[in-house]
Formats: sequence, C-alpha cells, structure tokens
Amino acid sequence: MKRILCALLVLSSLAVPLSSAQAEAPNWEIGWETEESPVIMHLDEDFDFEITIIFWVSNSNPTPIDLDFEVSGVDDFEVDDPGKISVEANSNETMNLIISGRGVDSNGDLYSADSIYATLSLKAIRLIAEQNVGENEIDRDLQFSTVHNLVVTIMPAEGSSSVTVKAGTSESLLVKVDNTGNSADAIADASASFRGCPQMGSEFTSEMSNVSIGLTASVEAGLKIMASSSHHEKTCTLVVSVVSEGSGKVSTSELEFQVESPEADSPIGDTGGSNSNGSISDFDVESSSLPGPSLISVILCVISAAVYRRKY
Repeated sequence: MKRILCALLVLSSLAVPLSSAQAEAPNWEIGWETEESPVIMHLDEDFDFEITIIFWVSNSNPTPIDLDFEVSGVDDFEVDDPGKISVEANSNETMNLIISGRGVDSNGDLYSADSIYATLSLKAIRLIAEQNVGENEIDRDLQFSTVHNLVVTIMPAEGSSSVTVKAGTSESLLVKVDNTGNSADAIADASASFRGCPQMGSEFTSEMSNVSIGLTASVEAGLKIMASSSHHEKTCTLVVSVVSEGSGKVSTSELEFQVESPEADSPIGDTGGSNSNGSISDFDVESSSLPGPSLISVILCVISAAVYRRKY
C-alpha cells in the first residue's frame, strides 16, 4: 500500500510542471503573408512611394485576444498599422501594414537602391487589462526600386565661353556624363549629331560607349567637331546623346556654335575708295584733275560752226 501511495505522489509531482508548461506554451502568433524579401519600395516619377505589406495573426486560444502593434526601423517614413485589435478565438486574420514616404534625402539626393535601405520590425503585443502579457515580433528588409538617370553636359575648351569653328578647321570639346540615379549604371551607346549643318563632322577622342558609371559618379570624354572647307557661315547646333544601359533611356544635351566661312575673315572694301558710311563704292566715278572748258570757248565754237555752214 505504501508503495502505491509513493508511486501516486511521484506521478502527481511530474504532472504539475507538465500542465504548467502546456499553459505557458504560445497559443497565438503573427507572420508575413508572403516570403518576398526584400520588399521593394517602388518610386514614382516624383520619387514618392506607398507600399502595403500583408501579415496575419493566428489565435488558437479558446477565447478572443486583444493585440496592439509597434513598428520600428522606418522612422523616415509614415506607417499606418492596424492599431489595437481583437482577434476572435481559434481564428486566423490578415491585416495590412501601409508604409509611405519619399526616396530622396533632405539634400534632394536619391537614396541608394544598390543595398538594403532599412529593416522593418513589427511587434504584436498581447494585452490583458491594458497590460503587456506577451509579444511576437517579425522583421522584413526594405529596398528602393532602381532609378537610372544620366545627365549630359557639353563644355567648350577651358577658358572659352562660346564655340566658334572656322571652315576647314576643328574644335575640341568636353562631354561630361553624371549618374544622378540611385544605382550604378553604364553608357550603352553615345553619339553626336548636328542640326541644320550637314557639312559638320565629329568624333569622340576617348571611349564613351560601354563605360560604367558608379553611383553618384561621372565620366568625361573628348569630342572633336570639324567643319568642311566649303562650309558657309552659319549658326549650328551640336546634339550629344547617351543611352542608359540600366533603363534604355536616352539623355541628350545641346550646344549652339558658330561656323565662320573664309570670306568672313576678309574685311569688305579694302581695295576700294569707299568712305565710312559706304555711300561711295569701288565703282564711283573719280573726279578729273584737268580744267573744265570755259563758257566763251563754247560760244566761239558754236559761231564758227554756223559761219562754216553758210559759207559752204
């Protein structure tokens, strides 16, 4: 009999911690609806974004539970969480977490899309009589969508404010391409053309196509423009275009310049006798230095002619 009592005492002592462990076991949890990672924050043309991340709450309790939520790690953005909620017993509910903001910093520079920008943490807190009696927390990485943008600048030779090309000669220019996007990029192709001046030619003096440009970096290349010897005096426009490898977008820059013909170098009227206002040309009649005939000589000639006709 004593042995039976001892066995019952041992079994009861083991059962107490087992039931306590079962009571303390988690009976609710949260998780993300999808395993997408990182979540991409898609920027619009104004570099704004708004994303919705779906998560679920599972309550295996026989009674409803009250939850509140806390979000951390994304202080730069606005967050709209469900707030305080009640989840029915033995249920699984999905909810939305909305995050919005801008992809630029206070200086107007784009945040990098080449790495994880932030790690969002969502904490669910179980409340009983407004007291925290348990927590569950899940994380998700956030990354910006890529924005590829190349800016082209054409610059005259150092010390020049304008560009003038004489017919039959060439001029050297500098082309600079800045990467103002939020990701590393490359120039897939580069070209130069002229508007209204088909007799102009050009060539890059250093490599410009298939050139990589890091984030916030720039590249430069020389460009020589050439005017044919028969080019007339005219105002021309140079157009330089580059193609982004990342987006396929074409970026252009224009530069207006003057072509001078050979005639423009020779001043007009160097060999003539024109005056300052140009009213007398090379073809004006020059005055004679010989004395003009007098009136008496003319009258005598007329009388002599008349007498001669009567006599003969």
